[in-house]
Amino acid sequence: MKFCKSIFLIIFLSTNIDASSINKEYKIEFLIFKYTETNSQENFETLLTEPSTNSVINYDNESKNSRFSYFSNISTYFENITSKNKTLISNTYPKIFFRDDDEINILKKIEKNILNDKNKILLDSKSWIQTIPEYDDSKYLSYKDNKNYGFYIKFYQKRFMHIELIGFLDEKNNRYNKFINIEKRVFNEDIYFFDHPYFGMLISINEI
Repeated sequence: MKFCKSIFLIIFLSTNIDASSINKEYKIEFLIFKYTETNSQENFETLLTEPSTNSVINYDNESKNSRFSYFSNISTYFENITSKNKTLISNTYPKIFFRDDDEINILKKIEKNILNDKNKILLDSKSWIQTIPEYDDSKYLSYKDNKNYGFYIKFYQKRFMHIELIGFLDEKNNRYNKFINIEKRVFNEDIYFFDHPYFGMLISINEI
């Protein structure tokens, strides 16, 4: 048993992953709004390329109360590795999971300001809780609202935390030309604003 744990720790440390981060959960809050008017004369001819289906988790169907190979603590993880049905460490490492959440807290004041701003229309607000895995285990959380708007959001850890965000408006023949597609390093307890001539998105991330 001790020998197995020692081997695991050597491999684990060699991947440059902080053991304390395995069980960390983060609350994500998300707002999306569109501008009532735009002065942009830009023609958006580039079309959005959506992520492949095997890299996506649907917000409605799979995110609520679902867990993906998630272990509650390191002890459970070790037990899984040393059990009779043990698998490779790469297959037993805790994967991402999502849990739906109904409250907007950090972005509540901003949400209220958008609702009171005649130049903006709030399209939606959402919040959820998730783990943030390594890049190879990460998936996009996807949502589409009756073809009016949608998003793909993926958080992952390399040396630091990152986000890949795709947000879009107005479907035409299953194609989107008004979209934001960005990858960015992010930090715990920060708020991020992503802007487009037609719409904007805000995201907060907070460890819980």
